[in-house]
Amino acid sequence: MPVQPGWYDPSSLLGYVNPLQSNSYIRTPFLEFIITASENPEQPFTAVIDEMNLSRPEQYLAPILSAMETGEALRLHSEDGSLDGVPPTVPYPNNLAIIGTVNMDETTHGISDKVLDRAFTIEFWDVDLTKYRDWGKRERAKEHEGKIRELLTGLMESLQPARLHFGWRVVDDVLDYMDRVLVENADADVVAVLDDVVYAKILPKLRGDDSPRFREALKNSQEILRVRGMSNCVHKVKELSDDLESTGSARFWR
Repeated sequence: MPVQPGWYDPSSLLGYVNPLQSNSYIRTPFLEFIITASENPEQPFTAVIDEMNLSRPEQYLAPILSAMETGEALRLHSEDGSLDGVPPTVPYPNNLAIIGTVNMDETTHGISDKVLDRAFTIEFWDVDLTKYRDWGKRERAKEHEGKIRELLTGLMESLQPARLHFGWRVVDDVLDYMDRVLVENADADVVAVLDDVVYAKILPKLRGDDSPRFREALKNSQEILRVRGMSNCVHKVKELSDDLESTGSARFWR
């Protein structure tokens, strides 16, 4: 389930008593999942909380984190019996695994020790373009795939030391864009089309403060783009390098 900014309490996950109709309970898919998991203890259940640090996990996960630690039941409401079919408490299911994905940037929150103490953390930074499964599957782009692959590999190697590199979604979008443009116009200038899509899809994520790694990433990327004749991208990366030199930081959005 996707996390939304502004989850300040557990109600987004566990539901809540309707404030306008006290005999009804607002359920959530996560609550239904928890109840089903607790009723089927021999079956494994997995919940994936996507972009979990768009809000603060220690706030909206507070009762769940406590139940993990103590083994106590999750309290849903204070009525003696079921309310609108929802029991007052639900045993925390030991057969439930919760996976949370995080991105660390200016739009997200750090992960507190309260969460980290109850979790195992796995980093996914390294991307090997040779393992991309969909090379050769686009009808038109396939003819120019060597050129595309060479460019993306060079940019990946340039940006990775500064942790500004990209993953499969970007490769998908670049190839899809190339394929669709070339289907509409088989005589299109491949270099110009590639210049457009790299400018639109990869360059906007180039941002950072002055550091040797960031300087080197911009320098190497500019050279890779220059050698391949991508004038618009070269001009933009030069702008970023100039901003870095004069202000100590660089952003695509000036």
